[in-house]
Amino acid sequence: MDPRKDTWKEADKLEWLAKQTLQRSYAEQVLTRIEKLKQAGDHLKILPYGNLTLQGREELAIDGTTLTAQEYQDRYPLYYAEVGDITDSKPNIIITGGTHGYEESGVYGALEFLEKDAANYSDHFSFMVFPCISPFAFEVNQRWTHDAWDPNRSFDRSKPYVPEAQLVMDVLDKAHKSIGRDFAAAVDLHETPDRDKTMMPPQYQRYGINLTADDILIPNGYYLISNVANRSPQMATKIIESVRKVTPIAPDPEIHGEKNEEGVVISKGDSPTHQGLNQAYMKTISDNSFTTEIYPEIHSEPRGSQEAIAAQRATIHGVLDYLANN
Repeated sequence: MDPRKDTWKEADKLEWLAKQTLQRSYAEQVLTRIEKLKQAGDHLKILPYGNLTLQGREELAIDGTTLTAQEYQDRYPLYYAEVGDITDSKPNIIITGGTHGYEESGVYGALEFLEKDAANYSDHFSFMVFPCISPFAFEVNQRWTHDAWDPNRSFDRSKPYVPEAQLVMDVLDKAHKSIGRDFAAAVDLHETPDRDKTMMPPQYQRYGINLTADDILIPNGYYLISNVANRSPQMATKIIESVRKVTPIAPDPEIHGEKNEEGVVISKGDSPTHQGLNQAYMKTISDNSFTTEIYPEIHSEPRGSQEAIAAQRATIHGVLDYLANN
């Protein structure tokens, strides 16, 4: 995340891992819904794109359970959904959820979009949807992979190989080449939970950046990070109009040092801490890329906050409404 030296050694990663507990079931809360989507109709295909691996470790001890390398791989199969034919002339959209596994409204929002909305839009748009990019982090309710890497700082081929990020890049790079043009838009579904005040400081301190809980801003509402190079900056306004109907928009005048314009924060992407972001990679293959951030945070497992999930779906609807009318 920062060009400064990573101070963590293997022992630090194992110490962090020893504190994690299994809090959700990827199989029950994600894979069962993906399995049902296989029967959704001809408009939608579920496609595998690999499995998470321990990358050389022989086993992983977590929460009183020891998983062999094979058991870990079998536990975390990865799937994406393709809606429509991405090689035809319709606008193509990328949707990613669960880049940070503990931000589960993105996971559930992507799944609900596939379950409830995709068929209605498939005549006019095509989609590639990755509902849960980081299933291990989803299960332990954390930001990081088992190897203590942040997936949302790993969409960069020059960085250490993190399968959660780079397997997605493999699929999308191939699709981008086969389509022969950029995707119309890419949306990465995130949220900003109160737990960031305890989870973010160690991530920064690891790189020699002294950050405390008081330095972490939790905006009181939804905001949208829009890439400075987006071809259609007005699309962000349409997204905010859509989201405002289901959840409050963050009123903070500034967010992370950038001006908040009615819920839209323009990301220049020039900070060292932005290297490897999902959004930065997506902008290389799409006309427009966005990241959602939602508060209030999700509650009441396993359903999560319906308001937060509705805001994620409303984001996608805003993108599609803009493209349909422009």
